[in-house]
Amino acid sequence: MPLQSSSSSAHPFSSSSIRYEWKYDVFISFRGLDTRYGFTGNLYSALCKKGIHTFFDDDKLQSGEEITPSLLKAIENSRIAIIVLSPSYAHSSFCLEELLHILHCIKGNSRLVLPIFYEFIDKIVEDISRKIRRVPLPVADYPVGLESRVPQVISLLEMGSTDQVHMVGIHGIGGIGKTTLALAIYNFIADHFDGVCFLENVRENSQKHGLESLQKDLLCKILGKEGVHIIGVKDGTSQIQRRLNQMKVLLVLDDVDDSKQLQAIAGEPDWFGGGSRVIITTWDTHLLKLHGVERTYYVEDVLNRAITYASGHPLALELIGSNLFGKEVQVWESALDQFEKHLDHKIRKILRVSFDALEEQEQSVFLDIACCFKEYTSKEISDLLQAHYGYSMKYHSRVLVQKSLIKIGDFDKVTMHDLIEDMGKEIDDLEKSANMPGKRRRLWFYKDVVKVLEDNQKLVSLKVLKFDGSDRLKEIPDVSTLQTLQQLSLEGCRNLVTIHNSVGFLPELKILNADYCDKLRNFPPFIELPSLEILMLDGCSSLEYFPEIQQEMENVKSLVLRNTGIKDLPCSFRNLSRLSFLQLSGDEMCEIPNVIGMMPQLCYCDIEGGGNKGMISGKLKEGLQGILTHSLPSANLTSLSLENTSLSDEFFPLAVAWFPNVEQLILRGNNFTVLPACIQQFHFLRSLVVNDCPHLREIRGLPPNLEYFSAVKCKSLSPRGTSLLLNQGLYLGRSADFVMPGGRIPRWFEQRRRGETSISFWFSGTKFPAESLCLAILLKDHIPSLSLVNIFFRINGKQVSDKCSIMEQLLIFNMNSLSYLEGPPGDKGWNHALPHCENGWNHAEVSYEGVTDPTL
Repeated sequence: MPLQSSSSSAHPFSSSSIRYEWKYDVFISFRGLDTRYGFTGNLYSALCKKGIHTFFDDDKLQSGEEITPSLLKAIENSRIAIIVLSPSYAHSSFCLEELLHILHCIKGNSRLVLPIFYEFIDKIVEDISRKIRRVPLPVADYPVGLESRVPQVISLLEMGSTDQVHMVGIHGIGGIGKTTLALAIYNFIADHFDGVCFLENVRENSQKHGLESLQKDLLCKILGKEGVHIIGVKDGTSQIQRRLNQMKVLLVLDDVDDSKQLQAIAGEPDWFGGGSRVIITTWDTHLLKLHGVERTYYVEDVLNRAITYASGHPLALELIGSNLFGKEVQVWESALDQFEKHLDHKIRKILRVSFDALEEQEQSVFLDIACCFKEYTSKEISDLLQAHYGYSMKYHSRVLVQKSLIKIGDFDKVTMHDLIEDMGKEIDDLEKSANMPGKRRRLWFYKDVVKVLEDNQKLVSLKVLKFDGSDRLKEIPDVSTLQTLQQLSLEGCRNLVTIHNSVGFLPELKILNADYCDKLRNFPPFIELPSLEILMLDGCSSLEYFPEIQQEMENVKSLVLRNTGIKDLPCSFRNLSRLSFLQLSGDEMCEIPNVIGMMPQLCYCDIEGGGNKGMISGKLKEGLQGILTHSLPSANLTSLSLENTSLSDEFFPLAVAWFPNVEQLILRGNNFTVLPACIQQFHFLRSLVVNDCPHLREIRGLPPNLEYFSAVKCKSLSPRGTSLLLNQGLYLGRSADFVMPGGRIPRWFEQRRRGETSISFWFSGTKFPAESLCLAILLKDHIPSLSLVNIFFRINGKQVSDKCSIMEQLLIFNMNSLSYLEGPPGDKGWNHALPHCENGWNHAEVSYEGVTDPTL
């Protein structure tokens, strides 16, 4: 059990503890006479074999000798201390003095002290290895101003309390240093937890990738494995509760701005095991109160503003400090106002040296990134600028990285130091014509943009216009003079109502992004954009129509139109002749657009309507019959999802003829009453989902190669109506995973366990006979009807596979539907000899855990 300080105030926090430059991973304290050539010697050897840099005192110090300075230095420079408590350890004054120094130097700085009593060496080494593998997250190189704040927040965390879960909020205005403070605390205390996770940029990442992505990141980081499968936000919350409620975890949620984010990731303290700590950074104090976070720390002072401006740049910190040392707070604020408007000339002079050393094209690329493309991916930047710079773009980017002018970070994102960005914008600003911004290559300052658009100035070389997140923007005026524009980004402009018709006729426009413009009503009614590759209208809930497409546009491959007010797609939609991916949803969708049948390249189609509310079944029927009447079968369509579209029994005969090669079919929330025998003609169908179909009564046929089937919350579907799914032949010799209502387990199952959550058996040889084994789980009536079931498979005590499934009453699956965790990529792995198996008999165990969730 790790020893921990009950209060951080007993030992002052120092800036040196942020740097984490330890000479040794582990220091071993032991009584030489007892264990040097036995337990401790073996422990030292095992740690070294794992690559753990360990200090082991090899000098045979005699009892009563004093500790040498070099030994004291080794203690101070060690990340973790192991105390081997042997029978005579406490009888040695040398050992006790060494222990005192360990507690003062290591425990006093919230590093780990592990007392052990002849435990298993393998277990100790594995525990140490896990902690050493955790790499500290980067904080500012010169962490000025953190020394007083870190202990204050740690005191709120009450690290000495090991049975309770505490949530602490760090709040303050944007850019004040909340994230830097959270990073320092995370690094300082992370070794005390079984699992750790720092979720950065929660606000931005939840908008871009959804809450499910954050939940998946959390589970992957804490559980230390990839491949976590989440089926929606509710599934994610259930998995977090089930998998983490026995673990002591440290979770940091950085830049939270919506209570839904907290509800999805850390809804209640009891989601996590005793001793867990959750740190939340936000600017919104109301959000913290709403979530019941009572322990808060407010970050606000002029020093943090200076640190934020300097962003850890040593020259900037030195100049700011030397100029303002000893001055009043008002003087600091006034000076920082000036710094933020104009770079100090000394800082500019030093930074300018790197810029001046660049070749002319490299300088131009740098200015493009500094003014317009910071936070873009390197691929996006190359795609946009390659037309201007040719194939030398990659070379220019490498030079900028080598000169430390840009960095390429996680997810291929290009970033740069704030001061370097400021320098680039100042250089570009000096080059512009103040009276004629239309003559500039780059247009990034909003007043210049407004002037160009209002004056209708002609721009010869403007490539990108970006207004993302602007609350002031209500209208995009006439842009017909922007003939070279390649990208127009309006994402998140919540008050934007109108986009001028001229946007629909820009010959070089490649990207038009109007995602989440929820007041947008007036979009160009006609578009003729031959270069367009990406059109984004996701979340435009006020937009009621899709534009007519005047001519063929073969560069658009993917189109996402979720949560819009669009009711139908025009016939000219088929001019998107190479479209392969389509998502379309909205409460106003009252028919399945028959133009879908005219899209020969469409591979993935996902349509979600408003359900029975406001739906016109006749129009739905017309849409399907229109597809069949006016077009040819969609041979390339492999994934089709038609949710809440009021489909009736007439759908299946049409679908079999129309979508012969479909492999995945999702029909959630529809009105058909049977799955007819004709669906056996879906020869390529692998996955069929008919959840939430309240009128479904009977299953009369199944596709011959079906591997996954789910009929959850189909209240009219009785066990008698699912008798076809109980046939033993469905499950032998192939992958099969079927979820259904049911009151009994079929008779052909040989072993049965009532009231137990596991079953075990023996098999012979190094290959597991997955294709020959089938399992069933039946939830009895006294258990709430809908559960998440997590299944674990172990061989000889080692977990080799797991899976998660939503189920209602009965789940039957073939073991071949599970993937071996250490199998080759793309291969479920059971056809190979398993390293956990012996040539003789092997013990196998399958267990499950169910989590009821009435909200699903």
